[in-house]
Amino acid sequence: MRIVPSATLGTVFWISWTADQKKLFVTRKAQGGTELLHVDLEGHTESLRKCFGKICFGFPSPDGRHLAIMDSKSTMNMWVMENS
Repeated sequence: MRIVPSATLGTVFWISWTADQKKLFVTRKAQGGTELLHVDLEGHTESLRKCFGKICFGFPSPDGRHLAIMDSKSTMNMWVMENS
């Protein structure tokens, strides 16, 4: 077991591993909705998307090159992000 520093994350709604299981995708409460973050095991964060509802999750492809994002308040379009 490993403890990831999370003091700056605030209220967390969802946590999932990246495809390589070396980092995390975290959804946290943010002003006006939620925010999807990319978090390393040292607790450093990178904001990926701000969402206007509670449902905002990141699902990596098996090879880790793409990220599917579920956002309850956006249009029903499909978006793909390269994960470098």
